[in-house]
Amino acid sequence: MSKDNAYTDTEKIKKIMDDRGSYRLRYVLEKHHGVSKNDISKVRLDGHNFKIDVWVGDDRMIRFKSKGTTNVLSSMPHEDGLMEMKLDPALNQTIYRIIDDYN
Repeated sequence: MSKDNAYTDTEKIKKIMDDRGSYRLRYVLEKHHGVSKNDISKVRLDGHNFKIDVWVGDDRMIRFKSKGTTNVLSSMPHEDGLMEMKLDPALNQTIYRIIDDYN
């Protein structure tokens, strides 16, 4: 598994976000953060720390970090820099799957 990859190519970002294994990430981005897949300007995959950074424009980053097998540490909607721990096994598995498939 590679250590770190960042994608800015819109076609590659759409491929990652359209993957059937990315449904839970798309849902959380749309419902909790108000971000559609077309708003995403960059996706960074960190294989060592099992985290995904999703950039919207140049100034907003939303982070999802796997913690164990069921929890996810994620950026809080509308709170710059604050993170919260959530019990979300589906999102946790999505993080692992995306990193495994695209990193």
